[in-house]
Amino acid sequence: LLRLVSEGFDDGGSFSYLGAGLYRFQALFDPTSVPIEAGQTLRAAIELSAGDIPAGNGWCDFDADLVSTNDCTTGTSITRDIVRTSTCNGCHGVTSDTKLSFHRNDGRTEMEYCVVCHNPPRNADTGMTTLTHKIHYGSQLTVEWRGGNYDHVNFTRDITDCTSCHESGPLDADNWKTQPHQEACGSCHDDVDFVTGVGHGSGGQQPTNRFCRSCHPPEGQLTANELPVATVHTGIAKAAEAALYRGGGNGFAIERADYDRELETVTIEYSVTRDGVKADLANDPEWTNGGRLNIDLAWSAEDYTNEGSGSDPAPGQPVTVSALDIGNTVTPLPNGSYRTVVDVSGFGFGSLTVGLEGYPRADLVDENPPVAEYSAVPVRSAFRTISVEARTPVTPRRDVVDIQKCNACHDSGGAGLSFHGTNRTGEMQVCVLCHNANATDLRRRPADPGQTPDGKREESVDMKRMIHQIHMGGDLEEPVVIYGFGGTPHDYSGVSFIGNNKNCLTCHVGGTYSTDDAWRTLPSTIDSGNEVTDPSDDLAISPVTAVCSSCHDSDRAKDHMVANGGTFGSFPSEILLPVPEPNALPLALSALLGLGLLRRKQGGAGAGDS
Repeated sequence: LLRLVSEGFDDGGSFSYLGAGLYRFQALFDPTSVPIEAGQTLRAAIELSAGDIPAGNGWCDFDADLVSTNDCTTGTSITRDIVRTSTCNGCHGVTSDTKLSFHRNDGRTEMEYCVVCHNPPRNADTGMTTLTHKIHYGSQLTVEWRGGNYDHVNFTRDITDCTSCHESGPLDADNWKTQPHQEACGSCHDDVDFVTGVGHGSGGQQPTNRFCRSCHPPEGQLTANELPVATVHTGIAKAAEAALYRGGGNGFAIERADYDRELETVTIEYSVTRDGVKADLANDPEWTNGGRLNIDLAWSAEDYTNEGSGSDPAPGQPVTVSALDIGNTVTPLPNGSYRTVVDVSGFGFGSLTVGLEGYPRADLVDENPPVAEYSAVPVRSAFRTISVEARTPVTPRRDVVDIQKCNACHDSGGAGLSFHGTNRTGEMQVCVLCHNANATDLRRRPADPGQTPDGKREESVDMKRMIHQIHMGGDLEEPVVIYGFGGTPHDYSGVSFIGNNKNCLTCHVGGTYSTDDAWRTLPSTIDSGNEVTDPSDDLAISPVTAVCSSCHDSDRAKDHMVANGGTFGSFPSEILLPVPEPNALPLALSALLGLGLLRRKQGGAGAGDS
């Protein structure tokens, strides 16, 4: 497909208005000056952009005809319809005011226009195939790339699932597996030198693309001589396996959760169903080969604090028990379900949420001869909230984020948002069991703050604060470092949000992100004090300030917050909370228990958080 470009009408051609909103540009380009032959396909494209009108692109594909007039309505001999802009905008344009756009003036918005310039003959390093793969694979590249430095980029979906971008629909959507070539494969597998054969294993030297399909057919079994494209990219198989745990009663299920007030225990019955069949958690290979399944108990459901869980040195964490301890703490039931009883004496108030989270492991590679290699499969977490006291109905935690908006960018195997090694998947309500107002990363950090990049003893992992800080990453004045599993520090200063970070509806449900909404939540702990399990000696940021300063962290912004009643390190008892409204009574009572003091809101302008 030959592409020609005339940029900015600056080649001496003529531009004229034909009336009725029609224009004509006639270039001085002579089609006979380059080797264009009849039947070849060309593309003419235009960019329209200005400060006061929506940007857009137009294009026309046509077969070269050196005798008759070309038109844009007749089908072309050659097509190259591989990835559609609507697919890109699934992540790059999650709101109506944001869409895929590049090069500062935001005039390049359509994939069909981008490839006019980003093609291999013009620049091998920035051809669309190389450019797109290397950018999205940025942090995992091993060789410095002349096209730019994107080592801070982490693809937020499953990088091994090529159909994340190469969705069905376009005429040539299957090219990723039917047309393997060095430019595409080498853009991610950048440690392979096809010409010399270094890193290419038994494939050896391959100076051209002539024999690629001999060893890399589209699909099939993995053998000593064939590595099918769709087979070695295991994200395809993972998505197929994950689909067996969804729909029609499949997946994780909490079938019963009852609280016994006399014994102070919770009885939980649960099951896992795959493709219509309940799993044998003690014997099925998906669970005996490294599968993980846990039950988390968190309280109070109105706004979790988990006070009294005894989770030292992990402030604010729920009580977690293994759901795979079959024959010990877990009893198999005749119907294929399982039962466990958890002692909750000494903690819990108001209501209790039970979460079921984890993953099975499956052999995703069809290999001959067979070699079992088990990989985690994402399954949506389940949860159920029950009353621990006599009052009903149970008031669930506020629902402020539309999980489908998260899934637009974050998806694993079609199961949705998935974190912590595929453990917590598809439900924001399961995330907040741990990521609550009292929670910090204390237990993951070195004991000596001097050994940390930020010099802190701990960092808040309260969802309402942490999630903003992560997505604002590169725009914050103070880089945020959060320690994760294995004591690994995660520095989010390189994160660039690809949507509009000024539009809260990018993630939020409407009517859930005002200062009044934040004001009715709990303060965020930033120092767990001497008694990690006792929040009364914590130092905390007042609720509105905790949210606002997670994005607006300049000294000037903080001074404004403090001047209007915000605090950046007060004891919870010193932070004034709102008077309970009739429909907010459970939250207010939770705050009374967790913070030890409930004070009346001080009226008047400028009261801020007070």
